[in-house]
Amino acid sequence: MNDDQVLWPECGWQPVSLTDLITAAAVRKVYRKATLCTHPDKVQQKGATIQQKYIAEKVFDLLKVFQAFLYFSYIQNYASKRKKWLLVANKD
Repeated sequence: MNDDQVLWPECGWQPVSLTDLITAAAVRKVYRKATLCTHPDKVQQKGATIQQKYIAEKVFDLLKVFQAFLYFSYIQNYASKRKKWLLVANKD
């Protein structure tokens, strides 16, 4: 199930093609737009129903988890590369 199948048209979300997500900057832009469309304060300002607020809150929570996962993956990848570099540097 995609965001465009979960979110309602008035929230402002537009479907995104995978071809639009080629660069890290494009992913960040789409992520920011998704968080703005589902942010609890923004949803309330747009006059959403209770069901829409609930759905938006859950999507927003998932986006925060996704962001934390990406950050953790980035840190682990950086640490792994640094460890390999240190092992290679210490061989000399």
